[in-house]
Amino acid sequence: EVSLSAERKRPVTEGPAASSARVPLAVVPVTLASIALLLVNATLLVINTAGTMDSNAQYARSYEIKRSLTAFQSIVTTAESGQRGYLLTGQTAYLEPFARAARTWRTELNRLRNLTVESRYREQRTKDLNELEAMTASAVERLRKTISDAPQPGASGQADVVGTGRATASMDRVRALVDRLMEEEDTRIEALRGEVLHDMWLTVGIDVFTTVLTVGVLIGLYKLLRRYTAARARAENALLEANQHLNLEVEERTGELTELSQHLIRVAEEEKAKIARELHDTLGSNLTAINMDLNWISKRLSTENA
Repeated sequence: EVSLSAERKRPVTEGPAASSARVPLAVVPVTLASIALLLVNATLLVINTAGTMDSNAQYARSYEIKRSLTAFQSIVTTAESGQRGYLLTGQTAYLEPFARAARTWRTELNRLRNLTVESRYREQRTKDLNELEAMTASAVERLRKTISDAPQPGASGQADVVGTGRATASMDRVRALVDRLMEEEDTRIEALRGEVLHDMWLTVGIDVFTTVLTVGVLIGLYKLLRRYTAARARAENALLEANQHLNLEVEERTGELTELSQHLIRVAEEEKAKIARELHDTLGSNLTAINMDLNWISKRLSTENA
C-alpha cells in the first residue's frame, strides 16, 4: 500500500514540475530583441563616434592649415618689407629678413602640402598650392631682381620702379590667393564645426533612442518574467494542493482497503468456523449411524454363518 501511494504521487509531481520549469516562448524573442538592440546601439555608437572623430580631425587640420597660411603670408610680407626697406634706406640689415623669408617660404609651403595629404579636398588644395608655389616663386624672384638691379639703394639712389611695381603686383596676387585660401578654410571650418555638432547630436539621439527602446523591451521582459513567475507559483501551489488532495485520497483509500481486508478476514474466519461446525455436527452423526449399521451387519453375518 505504501508503494502504491508513492507510485500515484510520482507522476503528478513530475508532470507539472517539468512543465513549469520551461521558459515561456514569449521570453525568448524579447531577450533576443534586447540583445539585438544593444548590439545595434553599440555598432551605431562606434560608427558615429568614428565619424565624429574624423570630422573633428578634419576640423583641427583646417585650423592648422589656416595657421600655416597665416605664417606663409607673414613670411611673404616679411620678404616684401625687407626688399622695400633695403631699396628705401640702403641698409643691408633689411636683406637678412628678406633672405630668411626667401629660404623659408618653401618650408612652410611643404608643411601646407603635408597638412592636405589626408584632407577631403586634397585635389583642389594640391592644385591651389601648386599655383601658390608658382606665383610665390615668381614674386620672390622679382623682388630679388629689384634688389640686384639697384646699384645705389637709398633715398638718393635710383630704384627699379618698373621692376618694383611688377614685384608688388606679383606679391598682391600671392596675398590675394592666400586670402582666398584662408576664406575657404574659414568656410570649411564652419562646415566641419556643423558636421561635428551634427554627428555629436546624432550620436546622442541614436544612443538615447536605442537606450529608451532597450529599456522598454527590458521592462516588457521583466513583466513577462513576473507573469511567468506568478504562473509558475500558481502551478506549484496547485500541484501542492493536488498532492495534498491525492495524499488524503490515498489515505482514505488505504483505510478503506484496510477495513475491507480486515472484514474479509473476519468473514473468512466465520465461514471456516461455520463449515467446521456443520462438518462436525452432520458428518459426525452420519459416521456414527454408519458405524452402527456396519456393526449390525457384521453381527448378522456372523449369526448366519454359524
